[in-house]
Amino acid sequence: MNGYYVDEGMGNHLIMYYSEKENKVIAVPIERRNLCQYSGRNDRAGVEIYERDRWETYGVVSFEDGKFMFNWENITEDLFEIEDDSEVKENTFD
Repeated sequence: MNGYYVDEGMGNHLIMYYSEKENKVIAVPIERRNLCQYSGRNDRAGVEIYERDRWETYGVVSFEDGKFMFNWENITEDLFEIEDDSEVKENTFD
């Protein structure tokens, strides 16, 4: 499903998409905090890495200061400087 994020203001956030089955535009309300950005990278299994993904090494991907970071314990590294030897386990919303 390809959709578009819509911020209606006053705290209303939607994902909107066209349903061929129903022949109309569908608007699905969402919480803004549940949206995650794709980092542009994949893990070693080919799974796309998104903001707030948890890795098997018990770290979490975040988006800070205009770049994707990998955070675990008390360490934060640029996601693009990390080796591709880990796998995404889940997203914090799964």
